[in-house]
Amino acid sequence: MADARTTYDEILTEIDGYHRSRTSSVEFRWIAEYFTREAVFYQFTGGCRADSQAANGQRFDGPLGTVGLLSPHLAVGAFAEFARNDEILFYRGSRTSTSSIFEEILACFTDQPEIIYVEIVKKHLGITTARCTTRLLFVGFNRNWIGLPSSMPCAEIVASDNLLHPFWCRDRYQPKLPAFEKR
Repeated sequence: MADARTTYDEILTEIDGYHRSRTSSVEFRWIAEYFTREAVFYQFTGGCRADSQAANGQRFDGPLGTVGLLSPHLAVGAFAEFARNDEILFYRGSRTSTSSIFEEILACFTDQPEIIYVEIVKKHLGITTARCTTRLLFVGFNRNWIGLPSSMPCAEIVASDNLLHPFWCRDRYQPKLPAFEKR
């Protein structure tokens, strides 16, 4: 897998492509959640099945206490803001919910990080019975980021590359389980 920034850019391009393509050869669903350091939370979801596409978006503003619907076409613009972080790393810890991961990251780092969770599940119709899953969480740090000493307990939960993890993955193929015969 490429480094975290390159992988993030690839995923951003992939999500942008979902708004443009209409194909009957691939079914997909995706979700992306973005926690900003300004306490704004974006959530976008989308999918395509049998040439039918749907998507939606929401913005939760913590400081103002407001919630609003967003066009899913604004997802790429919102997520492009994350790319402005000076350092983008993979999360490779054991937590799986975005809120508990955010709490863990805040407890470990004095910097105000941002996080983006992305999950994409694709099924190529007619080619294989497998589905392809991407499930990644990116942590972004701004100018103040000085890196982690390897002796720090939290150093193991982020990495800039070499993400090998049983849960966090990029384009992991999962074969369809065989159906059991009824007797």
